[in-house]
Amino acid sequence: MTLAETLVDELSRSFQNHLRRTLDDRTLLVAAEFDQPVRAGTWTAVFEQGLGDVGLPRAVGGFDLSEPELAQLFVAGGRGSLPVGAREQAVVLGPLLAELGEEHEACKEFLAGVRTGEVIGGGSGTVDGAALRARGGSVTVERQSVWLGPDATVAALVGPDLAVVIDLRRPGMQLDAVESIDPGQGLHHLSATSDLVLKGDDAHRIWHRWQLALLADVQGCAEEVLDRSLRHASEREQFGRPIATFQAIAHRLADMHVGVTVGASALARSAALLEDGSEETDASLAALACWLPDRARNICEQAIQIHGGSGFTWELGLHLFYRRILAAQATLGGKRAAARRAASTVSVGL
Repeated sequence: MTLAETLVDELSRSFQNHLRRTLDDRTLLVAAEFDQPVRAGTWTAVFEQGLGDVGLPRAVGGFDLSEPELAQLFVAGGRGSLPVGAREQAVVLGPLLAELGEEHEACKEFLAGVRTGEVIGGGSGTVDGAALRARGGSVTVERQSVWLGPDATVAALVGPDLAVVIDLRRPGMQLDAVESIDPGQGLHHLSATSDLVLKGDDAHRIWHRWQLALLADVQGCAEEVLDRSLRHASEREQFGRPIATFQAIAHRLADMHVGVTVGASALARSAALLEDGSEETDASLAALACWLPDRARNICEQAIQIHGGSGFTWELGLHLFYRRILAAQATLGGKRAAARRAASTVSVGL
């Protein structure tokens, strides 16, 4: 293992442990029950661990993580239930502000606070970019879904060829909180116009990295529920022995393990292709977006069954990961849209 790999491995472990201390199940359950984002102090504490630097180049003081390293970190984020808006701030908003900082003083001013979490924001990616409409030197956004932290003041949206930063304090901007299948994550609908715009290959790369981070988060959720299921099946006894020794449970755990292992391999391949700038990147990410959330959803459903009656209870918290996976799948357009996108991307590459 190289020094860089060792450092990223240590960073991922430290990050995951910090998330578990800061965002325990009780905190997450309260946020979900009342559909309220985590407190601003908790948000800032997460960014003080360096989250704001993971998507930035060294030129602005970032970690300059490669795509495989970024995926590894956000797998840890999924396992530790990193707030969705915080992930979007790290992989969409921060990098976009860094790209636009040389041309726009407002972006440079935002960036310093966004990196530390003192300025709270969020954002989102779009699969088809239909919600981002360019008009001259500005972009108009109409009712685009964004994930925001508490009292957010800036957001970013990115599509395949276009990205935009939006100052949420500007007049004329419309922001409405909406119900989500994953409550407590700060989902809003945003309508606004902004001239803080990035186009072309640079926007496309941010969009690719957004997809990778989102799918890594899904993979982390699947890994976490597998670990919880293994612990439960090893400790829970019936007829004088652990339920993990029963064939029906063992087969479920084996199937879940295969799904997690294949998911990790597929995620690593997409990350490597993106790092290499391969022409296969679009097809690989499209196929992963089609397969991985569906498989992770199945792993969650099996985990709930393994936990028996307690698996369906609010207090156990498995539903937090299930909701998160469902929300990610919806963000990618749903299962059918993802399948169509994968098919069309592969067809174009033939």
